Amino acid sequence: DVFVESNFREYMRLRREMSPATVHNPSYDPDYCDLNLHNSFWLRAVDPQGRTVCTMAQRVIDTECFLDDLRSMRLWHDRDRTDLKGYIDVIDCAGAEQLSGRIGHSGGLYIDPAWRKKNVSGLLDHLSRGLLLKNFWFDHITAVMMKELAATGIGVRQYGWPKVSGHIESNLFLGERILHLMFCHMDRAEVLNRMRHWLLWSD
Repeated sequence: DVFVESNFREYMRLRREMSPATVHNPSYDPDYCDLNLHNSFWLRAVDPQGRTVCTMAQRVIDTECFLDDLRSMRLWHDRDRTDLKGYIDVIDCAGAEQLSGRIGHSGGLYIDPAWRKKNVSGLLDHLSRGLLLKNFWFDHITAVMMKELAATGIGVRQYGWPKVSGHIESNLFLGERILHLMFCHMDRAEVLNRMRHWLLWSD
């Protein structure tokens, strides 16, 4: 069963409990970002015993230039906190400069090891994109992915991103470790086209 949730404090509690060694994206942390019923939700998938085994999060941002939201780190914090000392270097992200309007942002995908390799990630990706489009609308949708993970090709092959490029270095306010991120994006028409193909393939 999959449930649509809006309590991001519960989301962060679950994620830290399920994957304590993982770097958790502050874009979905209410301590860093203003997350509410009008701009975000997350999915909780549970097993037959009711145990949470998978999560996926989505949000939208209205912007004139998404590249500016990356450079200013607004994507990862929009509460105007003055105690943050983040670092970011957008080395190459030409795709983000072309994005404006309402931008969706995907992340927070976690799958319990026992449920991996069952196409659950495809289900949550397409379901959450469909719900984001239905309930909030968007012109483009984006994500960031660890460079090491992107190198495996999973972003294109499994998650359905047609464009995985760029290079962003940042610590996302999470300590001294510098993360190497790749930028993923597609427009609304590509989302619908890939969703259609995925549903036909799944059938």
